[in-house]
Amino acid sequence: MRSLVLSLGVALFSLGGCSSTPSNVQAVIGSYDITVSRNGLSDPDVVTVSHGTGNAVILSFNTGIWPGEGAPSLYGIRGSLDSTKISIASQPAVVNYSTGHLDGKMTGKGILPTDGSSIMLDVSFVPAAGIRDADGGVIAATDGGVVSLDYHIEGNKF
Repeated sequence: MRSLVLSLGVALFSLGGCSSTPSNVQAVIGSYDITVSRNGLSDPDVVTVSHGTGNAVILSFNTGIWPGEGAPSLYGIRGSLDSTKISIASQPAVVNYSTGHLDGKMTGKGILPTDGSSIMLDVSFVPAAGIRDADGGVIAATDGGVVSLDYHIEGNKF
């Protein structure tokens, strides 16, 4: 009897949590062959989109981007899906592409069409320790502010 009550509780909780999930979440789940570009350089990668809780999706990159220490998900970069728009709130991340290996914070926004055929993201990454030049010195932003690296990510579903 106790297991029946527990099972019923879990089922009701699951049904209640599904009401805010965008209708296209099942269509966008899958793997995408992508190109990550910045300043004329590009790196190939694969990103797998999986369902998180509520209206969240988890973006798990094969190489190049992964969650940093203290990130909201251990499995990838967490994004919020609203119809076809995806947004990535500021979160710890690690980037390891042609810019080198950097720890910092990532934010972004983009589009996942309702049919799940493609993905397009623009992300900004702010390295925790700044960007270093060849001599190991920190490169300052031209306006005296924080240096950020902007990446464009685009590709199609397998």
